[in-house]
Amino acid sequence: MMESHSGSGPSPLIPYDMMRTFPDARIGQAPLFAKGRPWDTVIRAANAASLRPPAVAEAIDDHGKSPRGVVPQPGIKIMFLLVKPDGMSAKDFHKYWIETHSPLVVSRSDDMAMRRYIQSHVVPSPMAVAAAQARGWAPNPFQGVAEVWWDSEEAMAAAFSTPKGADAGEALAEDEKKFLDDRSLIIMTRGYLIFDKT
Repeated sequence: MMESHSGSGPSPLIPYDMMRTFPDARIGQAPLFAKGRPWDTVIRAANAASLRPPAVAEAIDDHGKSPRGVVPQPGIKIMFLLVKPDGMSAKDFHKYWIETHSPLVVSRSDDMAMRRYIQSHVVPSPMAVAAAQARGWAPNPFQGVAEVWWDSEEAMAAAFSTPKGADAGEALAEDEKKFLDDRSLIIMTRGYLIFDKT
């Protein structure tokens, strides 16, 4: 296990003493860091979150025995549920995301040990709107979903603990500020293939 340390360099761990310096953090919330590399903050917060129960979604590693035909997928995936800023048109959002941001991700993907990257862009769909309304759900606030695969959570943490990985993560996070709103969400998932009829 890597040791936590102070200074400007990346570190995936946060000491418990540092947790107590954030008295405003409510139970179930990861502390927010005003300074430091964005991806370093994500790794630190994820480590710190293990000390408290989740606030909303409950994450578990062991789902029990999979039903017959269900195939656990290798690796780990982070999904970014993306909300555009209010002052940006949907057309400009989608254009920037695929034409400007995706080449940046490609160019830095090896530094971050990424294995796969998919952008899913929202398309106009009366059927999707009607399906949400029929369930009594709120309108969709997201413009799309980005999916990024790693071999494991440990591989991801190790990559972002290197100077190149930390710099790459910082570059992506800085670019995200140009087209993403802070209402966007990040979740980490494991995949289970139920069926594939393609």
